Amino acid sequence: MAISPCNRKAALIRLTVVKARILVAVAALASLCACSSDPVVCTAIGYITGISVDATAYAPNATVTQVQACWAGSCHDYKASPANNGVTLAMAYDLPDKPVDVTITLGSLTRTVSAVPVVKFARGRECGGDLRGLDLVVAADGSVSTKG
Repeated sequence: MAISPCNRKAALIRLTVVKARILVAVAALASLCACSSDPVVCTAIGYITGISVDATAYAPNATVTQVQACWAGSCHDYKASPANNGVTLAMAYDLPDKPVDVTITLGSLTRTVSAVPVVKFARGRECGGDLRGLDLVVAADGSVSTKG
C-alpha cells in the first residue's frame, strides 16, 4: 500500500510540530533551572545562636557575667562571652520552643525574664531555620525584655 504525497507531507508536518513542542518544553525547563543568578549557600559556619543580651542602654561597657535558662523543671547555666558593642552572647543550642525563664547577672543587677525562643535563620529563610535563640535588652532602668 502506497502512501500518497499529501499524507506523507501531513505526517512530516505533524512530526515537525511535535519536535518543536518538545524543544520549547525543554527550553522552558532549562530556563526554570537557571533562573537564579545568585545561588543561595546554606551554611551555618560561623553562626552563633543562643541568648544575646544587649546592656548598652544600662551600662555601655557592662558585661553580663551569668546566664541561666530554666524550662521543664531543670536549669542550664551558659558561659557568657562579651561580643561587639556591649552585647554579651551565651551559646545555647538546646533551647526549646516553649517558654524559658532566663536569669541574667550584670554586676549587682540580677533580672529574670520569661520568653519563648524564636527560630533563627542563619543565612535567610530559604535556608530553613533549626536554631532557636533569644535576644534580650537591658533598659536604662535595669528592666529586661526581648528585643523586637
